[in-house]
Amino acid sequence: MKMKRLASLLLCGLMAVPMAACGGGGGGGGDFDRNKTTVIECAVHNGGIRWAWLEEAGARFSKLKENEHYADGKTGVQISITPGNGLANKAMNTDGYNIYFVERTDTYSFIASDLLMDITEVFDSVDSTGKPLKERIDPTVLPSLRGNDPNKYYVLPWMEHYSGMSYDVETFDFCGSWFADPADANAKDFTCQYGTAKMVGKNGTARKACGPDGEYGTDDDGLPTSLQELLILCQYQKTLGVEPITISGKYIGYSFYLLASLWASIAGYDQMQAIYSFDGTEVECIKLDQNGELMFTDENLFQGINYIKKPVTEMVPLTMENGYRSNDMAAKYYAAAFLEVIDKEGLMSKDSNEDINHTDTEKNFLLGGQSVGGQTIKRKGMLIDGSYWWVESELSNNFSTYEKVTKKSIEDRQIKFMRLPTSLNTTTTEGNGEKNTMIDTGMGVCYVNNNIKGNDELTRACMDFLKFLYTTEESIKFTEASGSVRAIDYTVDSSKLGSIFYSDLVELRQNSNVVLFTAVNDNPVFKYNRGSLKIELNTERFRPTINNFQYNNFLQAYREAKKGTINANAKICFDLTRFKQAEWAAFLPKN
Repeated sequence: MKMKRLASLLLCGLMAVPMAACGGGGGGGGDFDRNKTTVIECAVHNGGIRWAWLEEAGARFSKLKENEHYADGKTGVQISITPGNGLANKAMNTDGYNIYFVERTDTYSFIASDLLMDITEVFDSVDSTGKPLKERIDPTVLPSLRGNDPNKYYVLPWMEHYSGMSYDVETFDFCGSWFADPADANAKDFTCQYGTAKMVGKNGTARKACGPDGEYGTDDDGLPTSLQELLILCQYQKTLGVEPITISGKYIGYSFYLLASLWASIAGYDQMQAIYSFDGTEVECIKLDQNGELMFTDENLFQGINYIKKPVTEMVPLTMENGYRSNDMAAKYYAAAFLEVIDKEGLMSKDSNEDINHTDTEKNFLLGGQSVGGQTIKRKGMLIDGSYWWVESELSNNFSTYEKVTKKSIEDRQIKFMRLPTSLNTTTTEGNGEKNTMIDTGMGVCYVNNNIKGNDELTRACMDFLKFLYTTEESIKFTEASGSVRAIDYTVDSSKLGSIFYSDLVELRQNSNVVLFTAVNDNPVFKYNRGSLKIELNTERFRPTINNFQYNNFLQAYREAKKGTINANAKICFDLTRFKQAEWAAFLPKN
């Protein structure tokens, strides 16, 4: 059972010591005899999918190369793994790590500083498919894996994780909180301040509605297709004693995951892709008046909410020259407005307002409806978090707690990653749906430290290891071990993923449009300004500065405003995190 294998890693003490090493140490430490065997030092991000997959792959590679002589007097190769945070900011020319697996890194600046090794031979390597790696990698990703020379590659795609919400299928079933086929006579009417809808209803038998994809008989049947419907869903669950949406109260910055995912889902793939490519694709933006100020109507954005108004919008071809309009997109504003509403209207869980960390929030989500210590934990409908949370929760012993309390296997727990609404207030009908759009905010990459240049032993060993790791067979094993995928052409048998959550997530990934951080053309605006333009957990595009204080996220500002100490709402926060035309000039290439 995958749970037991991953949980055993806790014995290494890695969670308590950010840069401790397991299975041999890192940066020159550990118990390998480096006089007798070649040792590859790997630094891996201490979060998200963790490193069990790397231990397993390393063991297979060591077995494969047990008789290899990478240096005179040495036999075989061992993989030393060091987990840590902030690895991407280390001075690579002086540290002892050879290969990095990190998140959210401005790799182009590293390439320009000659810190990354040329690994083109890995891209040219052929596996059992008969194709070189560069033909198996998603072609939209390739430009961001190289520098100015189109024939030299320095970076590999490591893993993806997505922003969004997970939903408890068992809670939805318990409430009957699925939207129903409006033509089904058994559908039950539900009316609240946000509107009227047809629901399956508690103990109901009505057929589910077609969902955002506009097709019946698919995994999104019964889910809300618009933000207005999502509000109705939240209120419906609340009337049945369910806390509709939960988030860690200690880390409300995770609200970013909801904002980014709704932005992408409502805007759709083509519009979100334009933010990284600036290729002239039209995007829906809030219109600006002659003074460059955002324009709004007097019409309510959501039925039943009178404090958020609808913007005036227009379609704008997004190019490098007017790229500042990328953060004027209407879908981003709609997401910001929805977050404000659910917080003000009491549609978020009690956990979201208390000092409860992310793993305890995950545990409460898993245990919703169960009696623990004589108290029943309230059911939750949806959890705001990155898609990696399942492994994170596993490593925090939440799974063993769940199994102890329920006497059930965690592998059967019915929780899935949510297909999100695709419009503001238009209900999707059969044949009029949209393909699911997700955004990768993990931005995981792999590269080799150029400080081993000239060291034939480590260079050959690292190249061989990466060629091995990026074969189709090892990519499949990577996904089976981690629940994450790479931007490479391979197919996974979802039945081997060990949980409903990850088998569903991988199938969703294979059937969705995914906006990748690396999915850009060679335009210089993005290439030279990735740190400012990337959409990730700590992006400046969701950190408003009010009264000379920068808030870490919109939700923090909203809650400070509720205290009466500042003036902040979706409109204000949206405006304060836009690019202004005057500042955009600094992003344009100099002639």
